[in-house]
Amino acid sequence: MLHIKKDLLNAWPRYWMTFGIAQTLLPAISRPLNLHKKRATLFYEGLTGSGKTEITHLLQQFWGPFDAPLNMTSSAKGVMEEAYQFKDALLVIDDFKGINRYQEEMLRSVIQYSYDGTKTAKQNRDCTQQKEKGSRATLMMSGEHFLASEASAVARTILLEVDKINTVKTRDAYTRSWAMSPNYRGVTPRFIHWFLNQDHAKIKELVEKYHSDLQTRSSGKQNSSRIALNLSLNYLCWYLFVDFMADSGVVDRKEADELKDEHWGYVLKCQSSMLGRCEDEQSAIVFMRFLRQLIASKQVSIANLDGHYNEHKQQIGFVAPGSPGQVNLFPDITFTTVRSFARDTGIAGTERSIAKQLVDMEVICATDPARNKRLVRYGGSRQRVWTIDLEHLGFEVKPEIKAQQAQVLQLHPSEPAPKMDENGIF
Repeated sequence: MLHIKKDLLNAWPRYWMTFGIAQTLLPAISRPLNLHKKRATLFYEGLTGSGKTEITHLLQQFWGPFDAPLNMTSSAKGVMEEAYQFKDALLVIDDFKGINRYQEEMLRSVIQYSYDGTKTAKQNRDCTQQKEKGSRATLMMSGEHFLASEASAVARTILLEVDKINTVKTRDAYTRSWAMSPNYRGVTPRFIHWFLNQDHAKIKELVEKYHSDLQTRSSGKQNSSRIALNLSLNYLCWYLFVDFMADSGVVDRKEADELKDEHWGYVLKCQSSMLGRCEDEQSAIVFMRFLRQLIASKQVSIANLDGHYNEHKQQIGFVAPGSPGQVNLFPDITFTTVRSFARDTGIAGTERSIAKQLVDMEVICATDPARNKRLVRYGGSRQRVWTIDLEHLGFEVKPEIKAQQAQVLQLHPSEPAPKMDENGIF
């Protein structure tokens, strides 16, 4: 137990560990407190090499000798079947990369269904319902990035953004932690035994207090109540684990109070980050609404778009003669114009984050490899643009034009963009 204070808490940045340990032990206390009906997923988001796999794998040792975590390449059905077997325990799922929409949909489904244990409703041919296994586990995941344009998924997680660290400073603590990891599975039953002898009514009052406090700090913001609940449960488990260490003689009361205050600071920081993330994830929808208003009211100009070119208005893009069903928007001018138009409402995010969301929403329909833009020729120079189907901007596009467009422009992210001449023709 003393090793946890001296080494495990210092093997990685401490806020990674306090959130991680609390999430690891949360399933041990949730059902006795009747708090198991909402299970947020802890998601470590960071680039390869930041230590995500090691920390999640190490924390799963609190529940047994696991050789490796479940990989994100598994199907949604396979993950849910595993999550059904891990009743009131931690299940680690590693290495989400978002390499295709299938994997993104799998992650989205697992997080949504695991949060409240819901099941997909499917019927047999005789109209009887198939027996589907819902999640009974508490999940911990890692990946290079989280889903874009998914505020509802963000609100069902505790999302930690992790960066690469200087491992020289933590190497010794990391090595000792792995050496001691076979003993972690003995900590969990001792913690459960200690917890079962506590006053559960008072503990539930603490949950309500933490939830109310966090909710008050974020009242009126999108998904604030759900985020507040998820973080209050995580903090509760950390609070109890620290008391458990104090009663076991690992820390004194002063150290216990300092550890509780430390994690509460991390919780407030995480709450602010997640609320901002939720606003940002929805900002592309707001952005498109205002963009459509600007175009419909003819307050901006688009060259070669019938009825929408005005030399006295700000030009935000053009329609290429060979692509009548699409518009090419100048990203910086469009973003600045829309944000200025929506200044009273406010649009969260940057030009880059908006573009990423528009790509994920399939509003931007053509990009160069590894970019959210496309390089084209216009007015004698090369321009990077957002290529958007006119239908997304409220225009009706005739079927024959759609068919023509499908032949003219069939881009894949891994293929080069077709070249245009100086007149904008492919």
